[in-house]
Amino acid sequence: MLKKNRVDAIVMGSSVLDVQHYLDLNLPIVSFDRTIAGNIPIVTSDNRLGGSLAARLLLEKDCRRPVYVYRGLGGPHHRALLASGRAQGFDEALRLAGVAPFHIELGQASEEEDRTDESIDRFLEENPDVDGIFASSDVIAAEVMQACHRLSKRIPRDMKLIGYDDVHIASLVTPRLSTIRQPIREMCQRSVELIARQLEGEEVAGLHSFPVTLIERETT
Repeated sequence: MLKKNRVDAIVMGSSVLDVQHYLDLNLPIVSFDRTIAGNIPIVTSDNRLGGSLAARLLLEKDCRRPVYVYRGLGGPHHRALLASGRAQGFDEALRLAGVAPFHIELGQASEEEDRTDESIDRFLEENPDVDGIFASSDVIAAEVMQACHRLSKRIPRDMKLIGYDDVHIASLVTPRLSTIRQPIREMCQRSVELIARQLEGEEVAGLHSFPVTLIERETT
């Protein structure tokens, strides 16, 4: 489709496995949160700092069994996704505090919008001592909130919860979600700038990382 429509450039935010087709197009490319090739510029946020900020806040709120919840892609290519730095920062901060990190990986999102992911419910039922959760996205945090509601776990009294992204849903849910804010507008602007520079014949590469901010609301 890209060949047929003769696009000028690609901003790639996909987690598809095979990127060689995109490279074969010989078009300017900017990647979001994923390593594609050494000569392809990457725009990302400081994922490791985000994970560290989340872990430290949960510890400050006296969480004794904090958990990182993410939706896995499976396979070795997962290492190419820079968002995995959220888990690294989370684990490092916990270990520094003498707390053992723990993760729960959810399955792929269902195409059926009304289908709930029962794995969160099962995990919380099997691990009643879990008192803090850092979700790898605000959407997953919203799923955790639904699971806590089904199991009568009160947020933030019984469970502290932190998301990542600070999308619009974070301030719409009740209670309002504490989260790690990415500067999405600035990241998008930088992506367009990098594309424009490539279209002008300039060689652009490297990692373009933006700082993140902890936004504390009602779930912590």
